[in-house]
Amino acid sequence: MSAAADDQDSRGLREQIARNQETIDRLNLDLAKRTNDVRIIQQISSEITSTLNLGEVLDIVLGAMERVLGFQHSMLLLAEPAGDTLVVAATRGYGRPGTEARVRIGDGVIGVVAERRTPMRVGNIGVSVRYLQAIRARMQAAGQASAADTPAGLPGLPDVQSQLALPLLVKDRLVGVLAVESAKPNAFDELDEVVLRIVGNQAATAIDNARTYQMVEQLGRLKRFFSPHLAELIIRGGADDPLKTHRREVTVVFLDLRGFTAFAETAEPEEVMGVLREYHAEMGR
Repeated sequence: MSAAADDQDSRGLREQIARNQETIDRLNLDLAKRTNDVRIIQQISSEITSTLNLGEVLDIVLGAMERVLGFQHSMLLLAEPAGDTLVVAATRGYGRPGTEARVRIGDGVIGVVAERRTPMRVGNIGVSVRYLQAIRARMQAAGQASAADTPAGLPGLPDVQSQLALPLLVKDRLVGVLAVESAKPNAFDELDEVVLRIVGNQAATAIDNARTYQMVEQLGRLKRFFSPHLAELIIRGGADDPLKTHRREVTVVFLDLRGFTAFAETAEPEEVMGVLREYHAEMGR
């Protein structure tokens, strides 16, 4: 074999070794990233399940979005009891609370995500948003749409380009929507969606547990002063909420307990509340 042939074989072998090393380096990098992703998910899961306070759960979730996953702008919307709207419960990175804004289920990216129970990842929405705003403005100027048709003022980036939103579900029941956004086009990839979906599943369970705990506590307090049925209506909210303003014909009866003032002044608080509970139960029936 000639020296030239030996040199060519040696060069080919070196190139093959270099390619193999590149493959090994890439696999090691992928493995390290996957290991880090698992560690991140475990860390977030541990933090989320550490409390039953709803406010703390929301803060932990959005804090993890920024501190651990690197999402600078995020928001959490929770499904209202009536089932047709979402309310902004917490935000991160917008410089203002932005809570109490509402989104009808089916409206916009977030509303569609809630309606279809499936994630959406949009990479270049700036042009679409400006186009829709221009169309709405022309319709309002022509009297074909009212200002009331303008979507609620959700917190958001004025120059948003990318958005990733996913539903928070517990056994196919909608708990809310978690959304992140960026001023960069195509800022979120498939891996971001996968990681966010796993975190979202943990968040949905934690939020649902916190809301249930909160509801049980509120129900217990209300039952001290209202009948169980009335207390449940108040907690459930929606159209049947007896505390909502409405007009209705009613019949009123006034009842009093003879000697109650003197009794309340001398009895222990627990005894007074016990008498009131029995009284309300009987009078409620």
